[in-house]
Amino acid sequence: MSPKKPSPLKTHQYLLLTIKEELLAIKEVVLEQKLLVIILLAGLITFFYLLGNISTKEITLVADQKDSSWYQIAENARKYVEAKGFKFSIRTSNGTVENAMLLKDSDSGVNVAFLIPGALNPELNKSFYSLGSFDYEPIWIFYRKGLGQLSSLRDLAKFRVGVGPILSGRYVVTEKIFSLNKVEIGNNPNFIPNTLVKQLEDFDSGKLDALIFIGQAYDPNVRKLVNNPNLELYDFTEADAYTKNIPFLQKVVVPAGSFDIAERIPNKTISLIAITTNLAVRKDADPNVQLAILIATKEAERGTEKIFFAKRNEFPSYIDPLIEISPVAQRYYDYGPPFLLNYFPFWAATLIDRFSVFLLAILAILFPIRELAGNLMKIRSAIYENDHYAELIAINRQVTSSDLSIDALENILERLKHINEIRANQIIKAGKEARYFSFAETIGNLQSKIERQLIEKKRRG
Repeated sequence: MSPKKPSPLKTHQYLLLTIKEELLAIKEVVLEQKLLVIILLAGLITFFYLLGNISTKEITLVADQKDSSWYQIAENARKYVEAKGFKFSIRTSNGTVENAMLLKDSDSGVNVAFLIPGALNPELNKSFYSLGSFDYEPIWIFYRKGLGQLSSLRDLAKFRVGVGPILSGRYVVTEKIFSLNKVEIGNNPNFIPNTLVKQLEDFDSGKLDALIFIGQAYDPNVRKLVNNPNLELYDFTEADAYTKNIPFLQKVVVPAGSFDIAERIPNKTISLIAITTNLAVRKDADPNVQLAILIATKEAERGTEKIFFAKRNEFPSYIDPLIEISPVAQRYYDYGPPFLLNYFPFWAATLIDRFSVFLLAILAILFPIRELAGNLMKIRSAIYENDHYAELIAINRQVTSSDLSIDALENILERLKHINEIRANQIIKAGKEARYFSFAETIGNLQSKIERQLIEKKRRG
C-alpha cells in the first residue's frame, strides 16, 4: 500500500504558521533580553496604574447663589459629568471675587469656578486657566416708572439702588460702569449691597427704587421683573461706548416683543451690555476634569432650547482673553473632543488621546524589536547554514583530494548524518523551504559520493 500523499498547506494554515514563527522569534528575543523586557513591562504597568489612580475623580464647582444663572448652568452639566464617572458637587458663594479666592486656595477643594475676569485683579487672573465663555449675561437694571425718564446712569445714582455683595462680580461691574459716569458707589449711601434674594424682596416692598443684577435672559427673576408693568428696563443707548471702555463687555440687543409678542414686551428694542460667563480652573487641575466639564457645558448648551442672545453652537468659545486659555481647552477648540469618546469609556478615550505621542513612541520601539526578532531568526538560520556549508565544502575537498581510510569515511558519514539531523530540527521560516531542501540535497549528494568510495574500498579489500 503506497503511503498517503500529504496535502499541501492551505492559505490560512500558512498564515498561522507565519504567526507561530513570529511569536517564536519574539520569544527568543525575550529570553535573550530579559532585563530590557522586564524594565519595559514594569514601566508600562506602573504608567497605566498611576494614570488610572492618580486622575482626579471629583469636580467641585463654585457658582453663585442657588437662584443664579451660574448655578443653573452647573446643574445642567451635572448629568454628563456624573455619567462619566465623576463625583460632582456645586458650592454656592457671594460671587466672582469669592469664587476666585476659593479657586486659588488649594485647600478649598474647589477646582472649577465661574468668574468674571474683568472684575478681578489682573494678577489674580494669572493664577487660573480659562475653559472659555458659555453664554452672554447682560447687566439688567430695572427701576420704577415713577422715577421718570433716565437719560444716563448719573440720573439713577440719585435713587436707592440695590447692588451685589462687595465680593461679587455684580458689585465690581456696577462700580466700573458707574465710574465711567463719574459716580463712585463705594461711599455712596444710595447704593446698597446685598444678596439678590434679599434685594428682590426689598425691591418688591418698595425699599429699593432700582435693582442691578447679572443674569441670562431666561433667568426667572428677569422674566418676573420684565413682566411687571410698574417697572422699566434701562436702555443702554451708549452700549457701544461702554464696550470700548470696558473690553470684557459685549453689546446685546433685546428686540421689541421678544419676551412676549402678544403683549409687546418690551415695547421697544433695548440695548444692553453683557459679560460672558467664564469658566476657570486651577492651573494644576486634572486634564480629565477640564475636558469633562468643558464637554458637559457644551452638551448642556446644545441640548437647551433657552438660547436668547447667542447663536446655536456659538458657545463655548474663548472670547474673554483676560485669563489664559487652558491647553486642554485650546486643543478642544482646535480639534474638537477626542473621537475615541464615541467608542471607549471616558477614561480610556482621554488616556489614549492625551498620551498618543507616548503610545506612538512605544510602538516605534516595539516595531523594530519585532523586526529584530524576525531578522534574528533569519540571521541565526543563515549562520547555522553557512557554518554547515563551510564544513561541507571542507569535507568535499578532503574526500576528493585525499585517499581516506574506511574508518575515516565512515566517521565523515556519521558527521553528515548529525548535521542533517541538526538542520532537520531547526525552525524553517515560511518561504524558506527551498533553501532547506537545497541544503538537504547538498548533504545527500555528498553522502552518496562517500558511500560510493566506501563500497569501492571494501570491494578492493
